[in-house]
Amino acid sequence: CTCSGHANICHMQTGKCFCTTKGIKGDQCQLCDSENRYLGNPLRGTCYYSLLIDYQFTFSLLQEDDRHHTAINFIANPEQSNKNLDISINASNNFNLNITWSIGSTGHPESLTEIATQIAVEMNE
Repeated sequence: CTCSGHANICHMQTGKCFCTTKGIKGDQCQLCDSENRYLGNPLRGTCYYSLLIDYQFTFSLLQEDDRHHTAINFIANPEQSNKNLDISINASNNFNLNITWSIGSTGHPESLTEIATQIAVEMNE
């Protein structure tokens, strides 16, 4: 498989990759799903869903097309740089959470600073 580092398996006959990050598409996981607000370049990093500021976003990875997805990335670009960023997450299942941030507008992997990695978030019942 030639999947640009974004898939673990591909179709045996066609070689089409099963991309693991929501928003990355293409036979070789080489494109961002720009029609659905994903930005970036999976050949030089990844794709991000562009969040609107002061907007509630709901997503689900339960569709048939999502069966290979193990990650989703978001990017938020506040207009004012010296404001706090508040994030709240409501989830129905346990999940792992990685948080990274970047100062500036590039969002390229080399400019990202890891805040927390592989936090196992367990839901209280």
